[in-house]
Amino acid sequence: MDGKLWFKVNGNIGSDEENAPVHMAMRLVLSNSKITAVGAIQTLFEASMYTFVFFWGPLLEERSINIEHEMPFGVIFSR
Repeated sequence: MDGKLWFKVNGNIGSDEENAPVHMAMRLVLSNSKITAVGAIQTLFEASMYTFVFFWGPLLEERSINIEHEMPFGVIFSR
């Protein structure tokens, strides 16, 4: 039913003129190897940072066997 309704709606779809700046920007980024390289490096750096932060907390908890209570992440991240 959703597909049928989607095909019947004629309003607020957007036009090619509205999407032109996006297409021009993508063409510029993909045509210039320096911009593409900076984007790839930034993406890989951010991915590694998110992976580190995601696994860092559980790793600290796993390694802290002698602590009787939960890790004080509020104190750790506030310093």
